[in-house]
This record gives sequence, structure tokens and C-alpha cells, in this order.
Amino acid sequence: MGFDFEWADQKWLVSMDGTPLTTTDGGRVGAATVIVQKVTTRAGTVPGDVAGNPSPVGVTVGSGSATVLRDGKLFAATWSRTSRTAATIYADAAGNAVPAADGPLWILLAPVS
Repeated sequence: MGFDFEWADQKWLVSMDGTPLTTTDGGRVGAATVIVQKVTTRAGTVPGDVAGNPSPVGVTVGSGSATVLRDGKLFAATWSRTSRTAATIYADAAGNAVPAADGPLWILLAPVS
């Protein structure tokens, strides 16, 4: 499964496997800010599919790299989170917080290659 994003109408429009995602009324699905957070994964403890294979679980406590899509641009960033109850902090190369644009925010967890 693959996600593709296209900047149009002041938002990032999403397609999955080359097919544009649409709402029930036919409009395109999109977000003002998209963050792709790279995480390590491990096997989950509950069956995730009909064959009983476990779903992967993203490890979101720690730190790593991220890509932020905002205002029609792509930004390299890092993420950090100190505990399961703490907020995730996204920062640029200088350590400054990376703000989200007004509007919907999507955070995608992507496995570290």
C-alpha cells in the first residue's frame, strides 16, 4: 500500500495506490499538514488479519526522523517523545518546534527502512 500527496486547494490531497481518496460526497480527502514519522516496529500481541498474523505496532516512545508536509513544501524534522503519556515534539534541524498549519493534521507512522 502506498500513499501519495499532492498540494492543491491549500491542502495535501491523498491518494492510496494511485487512487484519489474521496469523501462520501465525492470531494477529495486532504489535510493542511501531514507528518510522516519514522518508527521502529514490532509484532503486536493480538491477531491482525484473518490468518491470525499479528499487526505491526509502531514504537512511538523515543526519537527519530520525520518529514513534515505543510504550505506546499516538504521539511526534514526530528521527533521525540519521552513516555507513553507525553506529547510528541517535532523539531527542525536547529531544534525549533515545527508548527502545524491551521486545519486538519495527519500523522502517519512509517517503518524505518
